[in-house]
Amino acid sequence: MGQTQGTELTLHLDGCCIQTAALREYQRIYSLLMGADEDKDLVEAPRLELLRRFLAGADFASLRARRPDLDGRARISVTLFEAGDVIMVWTESTGG
Repeated sequence: MGQTQGTELTLHLDGCCIQTAALREYQRIYSLLMGADEDKDLVEAPRLELLRRFLAGADFASLRARRPDLDGRARISVTLFEAGDVIMVWTESTGG
């Protein structure tokens, strides 16, 4: 269990796969933290770490094979959260 315990992050897939959405969010938060104050660090740093661990450890080809809706063609929200030592993925349709 890492310092991301209890951290949750929602990605919106609409025209990009889960891997691309996670990478874009990682880059967005990283850029935000470069000029952030300590209060922002406390909120965003665990989210950045959750994304880092997800990007480094996920088998994206396997995820997309098991869940074709993660390829970006469906409009869905994907919530990442830590459950013990595993990062879990929860999806919800957003229509379209």
